[in-house]
Amino acid sequence: MQAAVNNVVGFSSSTVEEDINIFLEKLALKSERTKESYGRAIRRFFMWHCGKLLNQLVVTDLQITNKKMVQYQLHLKGLTDETGEPLYTNSTINQYTSAVISLYEFLSRDKDNNVRAEDVKLDMLPDDGEKYGELDWQEAEIMAQLVLKQKKGFEKAALIRLAYKTSFRKSSLLSLQLTNFKFNSESNCYIAHVVGKGNKKHEKPISVELYNDLIAITKLKYYARYNDNKIFHLSDQGIRDMLQSLKQEMGICEERNIVFHSFRNSAAGYIIETGGGIEEVRDQLGHSGYGALNRYMHKNKNYSNMAGLKMGEEIDKALFESMSKEELLNLIFTQSEGFILTMQRQINN
Repeated sequence: MQAAVNNVVGFSSSTVEEDINIFLEKLALKSERTKESYGRAIRRFFMWHCGKLLNQLVVTDLQITNKKMVQYQLHLKGLTDETGEPLYTNSTINQYTSAVISLYEFLSRDKDNNVRAEDVKLDMLPDDGEKYGELDWQEAEIMAQLVLKQKKGFEKAALIRLAYKTSFRKSSLLSLQLTNFKFNSESNCYIAHVVGKGNKKHEKPISVELYNDLIAITKLKYYARYNDNKIFHLSDQGIRDMLQSLKQEMGICEERNIVFHSFRNSAAGYIIETGGGIEEVRDQLGHSGYGALNRYMHKNKNYSNMAGLKMGEEIDKALFESMSKEELLNLIFTQSEGFILTMQRQINN
């Protein structure tokens, strides 16, 4: 009799895993990336729901109440990193729960599974793509200069500059060590290497000058009290107080909702303003997809630069030749910073 029970459990375990794999392979017909992300989300859910791997599941493990599904959503919402910041955005939580909902919709079509798609239905969390106010890089640099007056001002200034130039998240910045930086002789800069959210590897260049500032932090007298090799030793509350003080000093109203995460998005705005494209923004922010980037690409749209107007338009060389040196220089310096820097590099070369 016990052998028969074991056989039933073994058969059920195999059946559940096979059904889930069939669901994932169906997704792979359209997108291998979707299959992988849904697979991770489903494994995460069942480990939370019943503490089992997929190959350990039996049919009864599929049973779930809607209340427990809501609890799972709240569980994801409540997770934080080591600095107290939310570990997942609403968009990410929606992705994780959508994978489970889609699986149950698939499984509910087979009566042998005895599950209902309705049991896992959830109201999606509101989009938090616009959660953080925008801060341009010039404002960020002013903050880096003003903060020098505060306690640990030199360290705070370096943190701000790293934040807006690399777009690294606060948790990544606070865990940085000098060993995270490697010199690149070809570009005469240092490359910062970090592992960010979702265990993704990111790398961004910084100037030799900024790297030297990081070294200088480790030479400060108070730094001797630390022995963890981390560059920054600023608390989450200390960073919030720093930012609040800077906003008040600069007259930045609360309605703009400027938070530390706003530094991360400063470079994205700069890229668009200087003629960069969506791939450059995507690389700067470390996004794997494109959905969250739409707000950058449609900001201050310049229709005169769109292909429909530029195609077929001829260059009138005589018009430029008729201009004086002063007129040409005035014209050049009214162009975007990215355009001027590109010309500068061509002249240097």
